[in-house]
Amino acid sequence: MMLSLNILVNDIPAEGEVRKVVKLMKPDDIFFVVSKSGESDFIRNIMIQANSKGVTTISLTRYGNNTLARMSTKNLFVNIEEVTVLEETNFESMTLMFIILEILFAKLVEYRTKFYIE
Repeated sequence: MMLSLNILVNDIPAEGEVRKVVKLMKPDDIFFVVSKSGESDFIRNIMIQANSKGVTTISLTRYGNNTLARMSTKNLFVNIEEVTVLEETNFESMTLMFIILEILFAKLVEYRTKFYIE
């Protein structure tokens, strides 16, 4: 999505890579973190590093009041519904998180269009 706007987005799935990227971040970077729980020592340490560099941090979490949400510049909250699909098996749909990401993309396109027209 973002590449169509000439915006480089890196999906960083592993802790080692996140540690390396945070070391390279600058104050004009945006660090967008998606986490279901928003609770872990790793997340806490990464957020401390990003915030100390003046990086804008935006979190998308399942719970509105968690460590990640409190440490972020901005937090977006989504209610992930858990559905029982078998007797002892639950399914958590992540669809709402993806919808929020697409809405953010659409708003960015709208903003950039307005910015470049004016």
